[in-house]
Amino acid sequence: MKTKFLHLSWLVLCTLLITGPGHLIEAQELRLSSTAIQENQPPETLVGRFYSDSFDAVHYLPGVHDLAISRDYLYYIADGGDLWVVKIVAEGEADTPIRLVERGVKSITAGTTKVYYAMEDGSLWELEIFLNNTLNKPTLSSKKKKLVESNVYQAFHAWEGKVITMNTEGYLSLNYPDQDFPVEGQTASSLATGFRHCIFAQEDGSLWGFGSNANEQLMLSESGSQFSTPKRLMAGGVQDVAATERETYFTRVDGSLWGIGKGMKKFSHSRESMARIVSSGVTDLVAKDWYCVYRMEDGTAQLFATDLKYQESPAPISLGKLNAILLTAGKNAFAYTKKDGSLWYQKVDKEKPNEDWPKPVEIRHPRAIFLPSYVDNRFFRISGSKLLTKQELNHERDKPYQIYVRSVDQQGRDVRKGFSIQVIEKTKAP
Repeated sequence: MKTKFLHLSWLVLCTLLITGPGHLIEAQELRLSSTAIQENQPPETLVGRFYSDSFDAVHYLPGVHDLAISRDYLYYIADGGDLWVVKIVAEGEADTPIRLVERGVKSITAGTTKVYYAMEDGSLWELEIFLNNTLNKPTLSSKKKKLVESNVYQAFHAWEGKVITMNTEGYLSLNYPDQDFPVEGQTASSLATGFRHCIFAQEDGSLWGFGSNANEQLMLSESGSQFSTPKRLMAGGVQDVAATERETYFTRVDGSLWGIGKGMKKFSHSRESMARIVSSGVTDLVAKDWYCVYRMEDGTAQLFATDLKYQESPAPISLGKLNAILLTAGKNAFAYTKKDGSLWYQKVDKEKPNEDWPKPVEIRHPRAIFLPSYVDNRFFRISGSKLLTKQELNHERDKPYQIYVRSVDQQGRDVRKGFSIQVIEKTKAP
């Protein structure tokens, strides 16, 4: 599974302001105290505070801002931190989503049978659900337990029940110490795990990995080796990483997509186990079990796998113009949000050509709110009245970041407004 912290959040705000019994302050004007942030600031940096008529407001986050798939269930975070689940069906109308946790969920990752979610207070929880459909009425039972008390920003399920956590500074650790998982004190900007290997990129663009190399998924030689300490695989230029059970995938800053593993020899028709799959234009990627899905700059998406039954030689498969924003992958389906804010999933099957896969299915969220296509809400998140960054923002970008927010007062009056966030150059000391 892949980190999901580089590409996360839709921000739509519902504001409720009451100063006393019977006295309502109308949300006719919503303001942001600051619309500029200095360059090279870490995640969770405060941009500014939203307020209405000079009073701090209570903000919520309708719309989907994180996704994960475990077994045949799609989990997503919406409505200001509510955690929802819906069963993935082959085709037709999707089941009705069921809310698992109310408020405060920040991020989610999926294991084989369990999911792990981080809360706004920094705690990490493990959740296992049992979902039944009796007479077309979904019933839910679940069990959960707290794994970590605080300081968790993002979690990544590894193997043998282990969970790698990341704090806001990018430092890694385990939910409990284990000498076979040498991540303590390491930093990462992107991280993914396969069946028994871990791969991560650091801020300097270097690529690192440890664990099993049985399928040459960690380097071009030494097949079958086991690396017990992180090994640097590339010196720089790596942007994002993903992993299947037996392969490693990564993108470079030039937008190219690369794969490492024995299966790449079939793709490149050479003895080299590292190959360039796409030359340019890749903006995001996810992977799970046997396949990798990635989106392109033109809004299209592609799927790549090395062992599809109907392909004589591995080759990218076009999935059409998804216009995806968030992506996540599961064993038998991947899910995505579109630019209009809608949520979809697509069943996949390694035994059949993609023309024979079921059609994409849209999730009808109980309180869906759609956003304009131009927004950059995924780079930010809301906590109370504060607007915070989710990652370091690019000061060399040729235009400001655009966010779109919504305020609704107690009487249902709706105010929607866009804000431009400017990244400014850091002032040098004299």
